[in-house]
Amino acid sequence: RGILTRRGAPFDAFTWQPLRELDEAAYAAQLRQSAIFLPTTMQEAMHVSVLDAMACGCLVVGYSGIGGADYMIGEGDGQNSILVENGNLPALGRRLAEVLTAYYADPQQFAHIVQNGIKTAQQFQDAQAEMAALRAFFGRLGPAPAVEVVQPNIFNPK
Repeated sequence: RGILTRRGAPFDAFTWQPLRELDEAAYAAQLRQSAIFLPTTMQEAMHVSVLDAMACGCLVVGYSGIGGADYMIGEGDGQNSILVENGNLPALGRRLAEVLTAYYADPQQFAHIVQNGIKTAQQFQDAQAEMAALRAFFGRLGPAPAVEVVQPNIFNPK
């Protein structure tokens, strides 16, 4: 971020916002106000944050990580993100600079990628299917066994 913003226009026209230590409502509000989402983790198996960003209409630019390759598409008709080889930080910096420059000039050139991202996220937002899967999973576990829980009184030990 610092390297790009020190280069001036167009990079200094963008506001950079870390998405840390936010509750769910604040996180969602921040994503809805954002244009670009930059996933840099390579360890996340199911990049839920990427799906959140796609659902909010963000252009996703970055690494697919471990599990993102299952639904993050970096080229072709179904392109829903702009991908960089996992862990290649110099390539990520160059690609981000290219995207920010192009986005600043004409954000609409990325509209098809954003729309494909929204469609991708919608595939993972079926509340009825989620509830059915949870019922099936927990139903197989059966009722929980009765267990007596004994806790000592730490305020008045005997």
